[in-house]
Amino acid sequence: MTAAGMPVTAPTPTPAAEEVSGVSAARARGRRIAERATEAVVTRVTVPLLYRHVSQGRSWLVIAMCAPDVANSAAGNSCLGGYRVGRRSYRDWFDRMFRLTRSVRPTAESVRVTGTLAKGTVDVEFSDPVVSPDGQVFLNHGHHLFALRNGRIAAVELAWDPRIAQSCCEHTAALGRSEALALPLG
Repeated sequence: MTAAGMPVTAPTPTPAAEEVSGVSAARARGRRIAERATEAVVTRVTVPLLYRHVSQGRSWLVIAMCAPDVANSAAGNSCLGGYRVGRRSYRDWFDRMFRLTRSVRPTAESVRVTGTLAKGTVDVEFSDPVVSPDGQVFLNHGHHLFALRNGRIAAVELAWDPRIAQSCCEHTAALGRSEALALPLG
């Protein structure tokens, strides 16, 4: 009751207010569906495909999945560390890695996806037995952090153990490959 003794009634929602809340709910449902679809595609298709391409030395197929201005960084100061921007520099990094190793076989241990292909992030926990030219295995673990923009990889951060990468590079340099002691590409 109001001070004048009149009963208080709840305002009736206007059709515009109901329409707005209905649109908001539909958008939220659509966003959740898009996020679940992105997670399914990334975890079941994209990450296994990326890792298969890397394992088979087909870096050009990984580069094709990237934005033209892809940012790529790897922890450490070894010749495989540092920060690069652009497809060309990312390809140069892959080329160096393949020249200095006999094989690279990353395996996804877990994949966490947030957002959508239009704007999302992917965190892949991985293990990677890198084999040096003489057959010695250097087992590294870490995370690949991918930023997705408009269906492309916009950024890749390789958060690995830089000491293991450095050890592998030093070992490879001792085998006569001086490039393994070079500065990071950039």
